[in-house]
Amino acid sequence: MAQSQLGIAESTSNFELADDGLTRNGITRYGQWYGNPYGKWNAMFVSFCLHYANINNVDILKSAGAESMRLAWAKKYAYAPADGYTPEIGDLVFFDSDSDGSADSVGIIVFAGEDVLQIVLGDSNNKVEKIHIDISDEILGYGTGKTKKEAEKRLKE
Repeated sequence: MAQSQLGIAESTSNFELADDGLTRNGITRYGQWYGNPYGKWNAMFVSFCLHYANINNVDILKSAGAESMRLAWAKKYAYAPADGYTPEIGDLVFFDSDSDGSADSVGIIVFAGEDVLQIVLGDSNNKVEKIHIDISDEILGYGTGKTKKEAEKRLKE
């Protein structure tokens, strides 16, 4: 689902100015779907993709912010810290680019190599892009999609 959205960009003609009076926040299909058409749309993009990929866990599905999404996934035992977890295709990846301990953005893993990931990321240069990254310090953790029952089983093994 995420890769089908590559290249979709926010509107350059239909926008609101941010509080600074300079930054343009273009309308997006993901924000419209979510109900916040001019909002930061990184997590809304991921929510949109999960919804249309028929991931039906409503408790963790829909979020407008990366940190609120990360916390919801952690509450449902569907989150793994970066240390000690091997990411898989389909996992979410949460980034902490300012090193404050909270997620700043979230993307969907479409390729997972030994030390490199390919991620589809919304609101990257105002569009949906595929990026290639080395597994790095900026990665806070992963949305694994595992259930509480699966997590408890792994802990017992």
